[in-house]
Amino acid sequence: MQAPRDDLKLLVGAALRAGEIARQFFGKNPKVFDKGEDGPVTEADLAIDMMLHEVLRSARPDYGWLSEETEDNAARLDAEHVFICDPIDGTRTFIEGGRSFSHSLAVVRNGETTAAVVLVPMHDKLYAASVGDGTTLNGAPVTSATVNARWHLLNLRQTPTG
Repeated sequence: MQAPRDDLKLLVGAALRAGEIARQFFGKNPKVFDKGEDGPVTEADLAIDMMLHEVLRSARPDYGWLSEETEDNAARLDAEHVFICDPIDGTRTFIEGGRSFSHSLAVVRNGETTAAVVLVPMHDKLYAASVGDGTTLNGAPVTSATVNARWHLLNLRQTPTG
């Protein structure tokens, strides 16, 4: 079993790669596809999702997978650990050229978030938290005055619909 700290390192590396991919598409009118009620998805979302799946699952093949851009596989419900990802959180903002989109990644163990990362690449902000290690912003500890940020990171979850 991996420690939350090890999972966090993996998530940070994957998030930084996601940011690099997003920058390649940003402001260049990426192709946009309609997901109906689920809103738009861009070719950048799909490229990032594919990279995340390859990087994370190859490192932790026994972990389940849940992503906003991948069809849900109920097999994840049997996994002790699950990766939960939103390749581009704020796709509409990304499409419109807004700089506040992010990449949100987490590891959940038996229903409890143990490690989470939110990268806001266009603002060079990397929020990271893991159980037992606290929360950082760009590698610097987040003070107790901003402990609310840790709560939000450690409660990063998505509940599939349907």
